[in-house]
Amino acid sequence: MSEVVVSGGIVLNADEECEIERKKQNVILHRVLEVQSEVAEDRKAGDVAFFYEICEEGLGITLKSEVIEQMYKLGKRDRAKLGQCW
Repeated sequence: MSEVVVSGGIVLNADEECEIERKKQNVILHRVLEVQSEVAEDRKAGDVAFFYEICEEGLGITLKSEVIEQMYKLGKRDRAKLGQCW
């Protein structure tokens, strides 16, 4: 079993502590419109472009392209929500 780590008064094992640290890097965007394309790579490129646009224009943060390690789109693809985001 992993060693015990105390974090903010809560006792966690090392695996739980590692998972919490990993999740601190997550960003969740809600209600992002889908890019109109049947090609998955085009939709993914649109999602990445939207994220960079939010960071740069909305938050004033310029990111390097290698900053995104992984990207997941949650939920089912809803054709009613198709549309260009920008």
